[in-house]
Amino acid sequence: LKVLRYDPKGFCQQRWDGNAWAWKGQKPKLLYRLPELLAAPVRWVLLCEGEKDADRLSSLCFLATTNPGGAGKWDQSYTKTLRGRRVAILPDNDEPGRRHALKVAGELITTAREIRIIDLPEIPENGDVSDWLDLGRTADELKAVIKETPALDEAALQKLTESVAGEFEANRSHNPWDKAMPAPEFLARVDQEVEWLQENV
Repeated sequence: LKVLRYDPKGFCQQRWDGNAWAWKGQKPKLLYRLPELLAAPVRWVLLCEGEKDADRLSSLCFLATTNPGGAGKWDQSYTKTLRGRRVAILPDNDEPGRRHALKVAGELITTAREIRIIDLPEIPENGDVSDWLDLGRTADELKAVIKETPALDEAALQKLTESVAGEFEANRSHNPWDKAMPAPEFLARVDQEVEWLQENV
């Protein structure tokens, strides 16, 4: 499986049909950099959101992967691949990323050896682990954050899920666009004559 990235941000996938990279046909559901995962069954797996981040972490000698398609695209086959592994999930710092991390943790909680969701300190809003590293953070600092993050059990995951859901709801309640009036309703209420600053413009 090959993932192609386009600018502005966009992605598509090709599969190897035995002779060439093909656009059509069933795409295999495989975790990114799968041979490396299979070759190191006892190492921690850093599960991030995107091939760019996985490559960046791999360049720092971490064992890193991601699921094709990014947030919201987790498949049961990935859960089977990570059975018995220690997994540190590194979500993007946005609502889709955090929801994805919770979903993946929920899928892995009864099959993986250990699960941690990593909350990187001072990560930019809507940023990812690569953005965090671009701030001058180091591999040793990332190792320390992972080590200091407590492992999740089912009770802790449920509590974290409820806490995050509450944060999302609170953020939405402060969004002024939630109170925006639909255009037809607004136009129906406009019944006052408009006083123009300059006529015939």
